[in-house]
Amino acid sequence: MMRDRFNNPSAIAGMDTTSTTGNVINGINATPLETDVSMSHVPYSQKDDKPRTMYVDAMYTSEEAWKVIETIGERIVHFSWESLVCRALVAGFYVGIGGILTTSVGFDIDGVMPWMPGSGYQRLLSGAIGYPLTIFLATITGNGAWTGDKLLIAVAYWNKRCTLGAAIRFLLITYCACMFSCFLMGMFAVGADLPAVQPCRAFAEHKLQLTTFQLFLRGIGGGALINLAVYLQTCARTMTGKWIGIWLPISTYVICDMEHCLATMFTLSVASMLGAHITLFDYLRVLVPGTVGNLVGGMMFVGIGISNVPRKSTVSSRPPAVETVSSFVGCVV
Repeated sequence: MMRDRFNNPSAIAGMDTTSTTGNVINGINATPLETDVSMSHVPYSQKDDKPRTMYVDAMYTSEEAWKVIETIGERIVHFSWESLVCRALVAGFYVGIGGILTTSVGFDIDGVMPWMPGSGYQRLLSGAIGYPLTIFLATITGNGAWTGDKLLIAVAYWNKRCTLGAAIRFLLITYCACMFSCFLMGMFAVGADLPAVQPCRAFAEHKLQLTTFQLFLRGIGGGALINLAVYLQTCARTMTGKWIGIWLPISTYVICDMEHCLATMFTLSVASMLGAHITLFDYLRVLVPGTVGNLVGGMMFVGIGISNVPRKSTVSSRPPAVETVSSFVGCVV
């Protein structure tokens, strides 16, 4: 998706570094042009050994990012059920890894749990380490979890790129496969007797103490933040930018004790296998409001709401904005 953007091909060979127009970085004019002057087609023997400076846009604009999300949603919604199941199983594996890492660190400090008053340090660690890795792996590898994929589907459906039936089919298959995979990861954690299992049991008991309405509201917050992370990583064109775009919203949702139905499924599974008295009704009482909240926060608030915020100007015309060096990232290759 990245393109070399040069203004003066002769400057690349070190012949002219005195240009005074446009933005200059390392002596090369950085004003963007559509011309691709990459030397990839030139035989190696004819290339010079002098370093060249490549300039690429660091991120998409907001409008471009929403268009990318819409296009991806249109593509994945028509995957076969086998493909949907397989990618959802992988995503559930990532959720389990994130849950194991989070509870192994932030939930296992001096016997004080992150949701207790006066445990801000534990909350910080629980959010900083763990579930950001889940979303990073899911988005970078293309095996998106149900919680993030619903943003793509919502935007595609709202823009009439898929039917309601196709969207529901996608969400149901992905949801069930992700939940099953999270359950399997719970079995793995208990079978391996990982350090995370005892904190998971305490966390499950904390979830069971919340009311249905509290779980629903926390689900809205969690769904919105997770889908904002998906949006931000789509905006970024570099690995560093994607990681930062994911880390900030995901760490926020964990630190603030928001609700993520897939992560909760992993936690409840571990607690059940350790002997905690959790009935089928308990599963449904916790997972259903959390799931509905995730749908409202992710699909309605972010997918349909934020993506359609009006951007009309009351001014008919303005002079073009002056480009700045910050629009580009320079790296010597």
